[in-house]
Amino acid sequence: VIIFCLLFLDIGDYILQTRNKVFDLEQRLQKSKNNVQEIQNLMSTWSKTPLYERAHEKGETLLILSDLDERLNKRYREIREAGERIHILLNENKQYLEVDTNNDYWKAYVEYVDEIVTDGFYAIVQCDLDFLKKKQIQKIILIHYFKLR
Repeated sequence: VIIFCLLFLDIGDYILQTRNKVFDLEQRLQKSKNNVQEIQNLMSTWSKTPLYERAHEKGETLLILSDLDERLNKRYREIREAGERIHILLNENKQYLEVDTNNDYWKAYVEYVDEIVTDGFYAIVQCDLDFLKKKQIQKIILIHYFKLR
């Protein structure tokens, strides 16, 4: 009976230790997942707003270029700050996942994050190209409309 009680106490401690380890792992994985979501959010920031703008006056179709340098510098600064933040988040994930940087799984993970960043840059370029394309098509339609009149 005494041996059974000691064995039971050891099992209770084991279960408690295992539960704590699982809880810790779940917390670290959730933080890592949140960091990846933040990286995705950072990269989607600029894909919704084109770098170029049109004059909003009636009938005006010219691009506003007067403050282009200012907008470019602002965008570059934002991208640089986002890059620094992404590096911080990636380092946090390395700590959360307790992985060596030479580990093949970590290298694959870094490639995954690189793909998120690359896709984000493609989306930025696509947003600007779509804006220019849309405005060019509108201009062509207006030209043809006035030719028909």
